[in-house]
This record gives sequence, structure tokens and C-alpha cells, in this order.
Amino acid sequence: MPDVTLPDPAELAAMPPVLGEPPPAIGMLKLPDGAMIRHACWEPPQSPRATLLMLNGRSEFIEKYDELARGWTARGYRVFSLDWRGQGRSTRPLPPPRQQRHYLPDFEVLEEDLQFFLERIVLPRRAGPLVIYAHSMGGHLAARFLATGRRHFAAAVLSAPMTDISTNGVPRPIVRALSSIMTRIGFGTAYAPGQGDYDPRGHSFENNPVTHDPKRWAVHHQWFRTHPELRVGGVTWAWLNATFQSVDLLARTETVAGVDLPILLLSPQQDPLIPPDSHRKFCLRYHNCTVIRYPESRHEILMETDDLRDRAWADIDRFLEPIVGSSIEAQAS
Repeated sequence: MPDVTLPDPAELAAMPPVLGEPPPAIGMLKLPDGAMIRHACWEPPQSPRATLLMLNGRSEFIEKYDELARGWTARGYRVFSLDWRGQGRSTRPLPPPRQQRHYLPDFEVLEEDLQFFLERIVLPRRAGPLVIYAHSMGGHLAARFLATGRRHFAAAVLSAPMTDISTNGVPRPIVRALSSIMTRIGFGTAYAPGQGDYDPRGHSFENNPVTHDPKRWAVHHQWFRTHPELRVGGVTWAWLNATFQSVDLLARTETVAGVDLPILLLSPQQDPLIPPDSHRKFCLRYHNCTVIRYPESRHEILMETDDLRDRAWADIDRFLEPIVGSSIEAQAS
């Protein structure tokens, strides 16, 4: 990484959060079971040439992705995103005081929410080709979504998709078995060991797993500090159990055999959250999947330092150009 003087991350995290102008259009969508999901749309400065469905990761929320969304609108995309059920300002499955616990019985729940959001909000306003950009848990859900035969999409860009999860040195079979047992005997809503409610005192920039950039690292914590309703804590036994089951499902070649759209997988190599080698194995199961590795990047590639982001953006632009044409941003540079 270049030798530069960095601002103090703790001071940055204490600053008030800021959204760009004009702000995205925010709405709430009532789901068939009565739950509510919050969603957003960012419009490009000119008529849209394509549409992007942007899916964020675990514990994330619309505001964190504002800078990234504007990178896409500068390229001519109309951008749609949502707060997953259990995150942001969408419905939480557990009532207070347990609302921060990331509880999920099955990823199919989120997949159904996504289908409803796509049908009611995105497709009626689609302009040009429809592309998915999805990060981490969002990338996992995008892969599930595509594997079930959805044909609306022209291409997918997956950033550090959750193709597996790190078990922090504990053998994976042990964690998998424990999560299954604890969920079955009624402890699915309990935090897994080492997990808990969000506590700003437990988060510092030093040795964080997601980015080398202090300003972008601070954004998540600025919003959590000033808007406690956005906070999401650690994972529950049920979330772990659902994740292992879903990862194993996507590991079967027959699950993804029918997916033939072009996929670009951005794989950070300094990622302690997702085993990087699982990206290579994941991509081999697809007909048209390309992996690009970023040796210096942590988990959040497009929230990394400018030099790493610029490289990732250049790779994305090259990948999408045959599908949606040269971007406004690329033409201007």
C-alpha cells in the first residue's frame, strides 16, 4: 500500500454521516407475510442506459452503499437496492431487546423477498439490460437467485461472494454440526459463541477485516453510532445453520447447471471472512464465470483505497462493456 498519512479512524467514526446529492428515493414495500422491506433508487444524471440491482452484505444497509451507487449512476445505471429482512430499517424477525440478533431460519426467506421486490419495484422501471452487483451475503443470495432459473438478468458482478465462511480456526465440520444441533434443540435465536450486540467500543480500524481505507471503514460506524435502529449484531446459531446448508446447496454442480449468463467474481485475497479458494471452486461450476484476484484487498473491494477500487472498476467496466456498451464514466476519463 502507498505510504500516506491517514486521518484518525476513531475521529472519522465520530463524525456525522453524510449522503450525497440528490439523495436516493426511499420507499417501503409490504411483503405477502406483512413484513416490510426498505428500498432505494438512485437515478443517473442522464437517461439510464442500463439497470442495476445492488445487493449488500450481512449487517449492511442502504446508506452505506451511497458512494458505490453513485459510481454506478455515473456509468449510466439506474440503481435499485434494499435492506434485507433483519437489517437496516426493514422488519426484524426478533422483537426488542433481541432485534440486533441476526436470525435467519432459511435463505429461501430472503430469496422470496428479493423476488417480490424485483417484480413489484425493479422490473416495472427497468431500462436497458438488467445487471446484478452483489457483495458477500448478497453475492450468495444472487447465486441462489440465478440458480432457480431467473432469466431477467444480462450479467452478474459478485464481490467477495459468500461461497463459504471462515470458522476462525475451528474445524468446519464441528461448527456445522454444532449449529445444526443447537438450532434443532431450540437455541436457534441465541448468539453463537463470540457474537453479541453491536458495540462501537469493540470495533477499531486497526486489523479490521474489510478495508485499508479509514474513511470508508468509518461510514458503517458513523451510521450505526448516530442511527441505532440500523444496528445489527452478530450471528445466531440458526443463521450459521442456514448458511452452511445454503453453501452446501450451491456447492452441488447440478444446482447451478442451468446458469449460463456471464459472471465476474471479484476475489480479495486478504479476506479473513470468506476463504478465497472457495471463489475458485465456486466459479468452476459455472459455464461462463471469470475470477479476478486482488492480492492486496480485504473483504470490501469497492470500499477499499482508491487505487484498489480503480482497478476493480476498470475490470468491471471491461467485463460489462460488451453487454451494456461503453460507460459514461469511462468515456469521460
